[in-house]
Amino acid sequence: MNDKLAAAAMRKTGSRGLAVVPVSLAAFLFGGAAMAAGPFGVLPGSWVGNGTVSLDGGTKERMQCRAQYVVKNDDNNFQMALRCSSPSYKFEVNAYVDHDSGNLSGYWSEDVNNVRGGVSGSVSGNHIQSMLRGTGFAASMDINTAGTSQTVTVTPVDTDTRVQKVAVTMKKG
Repeated sequence: MNDKLAAAAMRKTGSRGLAVVPVSLAAFLFGGAAMAAGPFGVLPGSWVGNGTVSLDGGTKERMQCRAQYVVKNDDNNFQMALRCSSPSYKFEVNAYVDHDSGNLSGYWSEDVNNVRGGVSGSVSGNHIQSMLRGTGFAASMDINTAGTSQTVTVTPVDTDTRVQKVAVTMKKG
């Protein structure tokens, strides 16, 4: 998918403010096809769904999410815009991730809390295991994709944070 098509797709899906970060941010989304295609070929497009955010004190809230993936470089690079909100919590993550021999690298930014940092991790089949690290923040992010279904789990390393876990299931569409 070329950059103009990706931009048009994002406008068409109503993803205002979902500018995909066009820089090198290790390990998050895919596109393309060639002889030695990478692992991100199942990601391109729009995904929507819901799940829960577990907050400190044991409170859980229903959360709605949408994601836009653009995949490039023979399916070895992806750009992701992930937007989630609950009644009392919201986050907007942009990521740019590269794949090389099973390893992921890249960067991410979160616009609501103004946090950014690096991405590292690995990919095996349709399972992405990554770590997001930035100033004052670190979390694991796992993305599992099976056909048109995807689960995303984000777990902060520091248990003293307000958010203890985010778990979402999305459908491609």
